[in-house]
Amino acid sequence: MLKKVAYLCLQATKQGQASYAHVNEIIDGLRRNGVEVQLFEPANAEKSLQPGIGKRLFDAFWVQFRLIWHIRTFDLLYIRGHFLAFPASIAARLFRVPQVREVNGPYEDIHQIYPWTRPIAPLIRGLSRLQNRLAGTIITVTPEMAKWCKEDCGHASVEVVPNGANLDIFHAEAHAPSAPLDAYAIFFGAFSPWQGIDVMLKAVEHPEWPSNVCLLLAGDGLERPKVESAANRNERVRYLGTIPYRELPGFVAPALVGLCVKDDGGTHTSTGWSPLKLYEMMATGIPVVVTDLPGQREIVEKSRSGLVIQPGDPAELARAVASLASNPALAKEMGSRGLLEVRENHSWARRANDTLGILQETFRRARSA
Repeated sequence: MLKKVAYLCLQATKQGQASYAHVNEIIDGLRRNGVEVQLFEPANAEKSLQPGIGKRLFDAFWVQFRLIWHIRTFDLLYIRGHFLAFPASIAARLFRVPQVREVNGPYEDIHQIYPWTRPIAPLIRGLSRLQNRLAGTIITVTPEMAKWCKEDCGHASVEVVPNGANLDIFHAEAHAPSAPLDAYAIFFGAFSPWQGIDVMLKAVEHPEWPSNVCLLLAGDGLERPKVESAANRNERVRYLGTIPYRELPGFVAPALVGLCVKDDGGTHTSTGWSPLKLYEMMATGIPVVVTDLPGQREIVEKSRSGLVIQPGDPAELARAVASLASNPALAKEMGSRGLLEVRENHSWARRANDTLGILQETFRRARSA
């Protein structure tokens, strides 16, 4: 019986980022089901300053050294995909500890976040494929990603566990005392190159954006200077900084609309998206505007919980926000349908149960081999 799991996450999780919610929600769910989980992640997880390359490499290998030292005390190793996790993956194979690897995106993602890695792209692909092949099971967040993994490394056991929302904290009654009283659209999460930051900032300045609606952005990342600059010159753009996970719903629930307008430059066209923020927005009962990309388009169209626009089009985004602002009854209906969809199908409790079943089956197969 699966009793003790080591969870390895080499990308330090920080509040305000999707990885923080995903890692901690899955761990909490496993613990509620009686599994002892120990998280191994870099010590700089909650520090505000970004460490340099040398410090990141040291932290990545040091945390794995601590894990490997105790690896035989665990029933299973869960790895949140990272190309530098190969020492732990190899050690797990040597000591016959079954392992599950979570894959959240194609190899190209890392080059967009860290351009300095482009010269070592072949090394990153090689180390990632090695870990995929050593894993007893691969978990992905979309069917398209599962298909990509099977084709890329020939792995037979690939499961799909999409993202979800914590219904205990993301709900329609959530309210932060400091939330604006006027109407606003909201975006939150990592300010990554594919999140459509430029599109949102241009849309606010478009003539068709409603004059009485502001744009609130919460989070941090590479695109933060653009957000801060826009907030300084345009009073309708407001930057909230990083909001703690449990305080965030208080800013989301009062919003007119939630924005998930990714423009991924093609990296996820074939592997799909499962945006955590989309489920969290829907869980608060607000309508959403998403771009026409696989993974997010289907859930919004199926539940009729918002509007779907083309990626990279500020004018269409401005018109979508204006449409919802001018039709509050329609916006309320969309929000209610989205809330129902998340309650029925996309809670983190359900995701944790799905994950536990996969871990137990991987453990069982390994023990019977």
